[in-house]
Amino acid sequence: MVAVKLEHANLAQHQANVMQQMRDFWMEAHLCDVVLKDNDGAEHRGHTVLLSAASVYFRKLLGGPFQEADRVRRKEPVEIAASKAATSALLDYIYGGQPEVNVETGLELLRLAQAYDLPTFASAIETGLCASLDSVKALRILQESHLLHSLKAACEEKVAEEFEACSKHPDFGKLGARQLARILKREDLAVSREEVVLKGIFNWLKVSDDRKVFLGTLLQHVDFQAFSVENLLRAGRFPLCGPSAAELHQEVEEALQIRQQKRAQSADNSQSFQPKRRCLKHWTPDLGASAETWREVLPVPCNSLCWHEGHIYSADFQGNVFCWKPGDPATSARKVVGQAVGTTGIIDLGACDVAILPTGEILVLDLSNERLVRFQDGCGHLVCDHIDDSQAMFRSPNGVVYLLVEGGKVVQKVVGSTLQTVIASESLPEHLHFRGRAILATKGEVIYITDNLKGWTRVFRFNRAESLEPVVVGEGPWLGAGQSLGPWGLFVAEDETIYVGEHHSRKVLAFHPGNTAPSEVLVCPDALRPVGLVVHHRSLYVSMVDDIDFPTAGGVYEHLLPPELQLE
Repeated sequence: MVAVKLEHANLAQHQANVMQQMRDFWMEAHLCDVVLKDNDGAEHRGHTVLLSAASVYFRKLLGGPFQEADRVRRKEPVEIAASKAATSALLDYIYGGQPEVNVETGLELLRLAQAYDLPTFASAIETGLCASLDSVKALRILQESHLLHSLKAACEEKVAEEFEACSKHPDFGKLGARQLARILKREDLAVSREEVVLKGIFNWLKVSDDRKVFLGTLLQHVDFQAFSVENLLRAGRFPLCGPSAAELHQEVEEALQIRQQKRAQSADNSQSFQPKRRCLKHWTPDLGASAETWREVLPVPCNSLCWHEGHIYSADFQGNVFCWKPGDPATSARKVVGQAVGTTGIIDLGACDVAILPTGEILVLDLSNERLVRFQDGCGHLVCDHIDDSQAMFRSPNGVVYLLVEGGKVVQKVVGSTLQTVIASESLPEHLHFRGRAILATKGEVIYITDNLKGWTRVFRFNRAESLEPVVVGEGPWLGAGQSLGPWGLFVAEDETIYVGEHHSRKVLAFHPGNTAPSEVLVCPDALRPVGLVVHHRSLYVSMVDDIDFPTAGGVYEHLLPPELQLE
């Protein structure tokens, strides 16, 4: 006889139909011949033949010479070491379902899948956990010792991706020392600054005194050369007992020595240093390495910035003054001077500089029309006019208003409606002649101005209580004699660090106390150039434009300076 082969027209569909029929039987408890009892006491019915087909473990357990097989024959429940949720999800999956479970149940199912020899189920659990993975889940999952390698790698990658937030989470302290070390040595560890890595280590150490023995090993994964000098010095002074203290201080000392060597070797140190973290793209000898931390806070090209009682004020090139609170979105900025806000009196302003008087009145130096205007209750009043070739204005903390006039060669102060000369370039020795572009005064009425008359970026300090002549406190790169695009913005922080917007090179430079050589803080993006500067807390606000004469693009940006390192 000739055998006839009976082929399925659609074998896959046939198998799916049979599986669907078995699932319907299971859901209806039809022809079920085994009962599984979970840890919570709940009973789950099933079919011995299907469970045995799904798992070698079940086949041996339910059909072999074990007590469980005898219980099946006597129609008694077989105990299973799992919770109700996990047992339900396990059976649902075996019967062709796609259960949804939380992380805790997923981890329990992963243990069951490995114990019951269900590799396909284990892979499905891993895929599901990875698909819904966030940093909090990743920290929780990493506490398990039975993880599949790929799941562990995905969790470590997620923790590295959100390391700053993870290092503050309680579950971060539950990582093992080797796990933490693996994460720390990753090149893709995402941090805004390397100091975050050291703080994370100390957060992990606080969980137990027994962990101090791991400090030396973990410190090897910290790139101390990427620290700011300020934070290196803080870390070096951190009080720590035992041999770990010596290891920390040695790392700090070596980083400081290397920093000094790099500074001595080249003026352009930013190109000679490669941090461990790919995310740390910007480095300077004093400020260390950081990620790109730009944030646009006002999408308007502005000529100047000033700070007053928790708010930043900026003046644009069309006679408008804006005000906003740091941290608020750009849409919250409000216009306080300008035709659109109903300002009356003098309103035909051009490019201007702005200062806020202690009374809250807005003072505007109208550069285009050579006059000083005071705005009170929305009305502009003339203070004085015919101000010859004015350049900039600043109000000291004591309320004294200073102007740079006559092309930046004379400093005057406002007294009522008149101007009194404070310093004139021509009255000084020739090597101290200046052509100022920006001016600032401290609470002690110490005056700072930027200058590039001799082709250098220079910063002068005038302290009339000490000397009749200015002192050069900062001297930067050669720009070329007569170069008009020199130092533009100026700000002196509370720690006496001087920040200068160097218009020609598109950089913001910093001069630290006692050091007249500059450090590069940042390079402006998108071919923009710095104009105005304000520093508040650890944020540097920079107004930038593409063209100082005819600006068509630019805005005010916030750049985060190195945070103060605090190791508790």
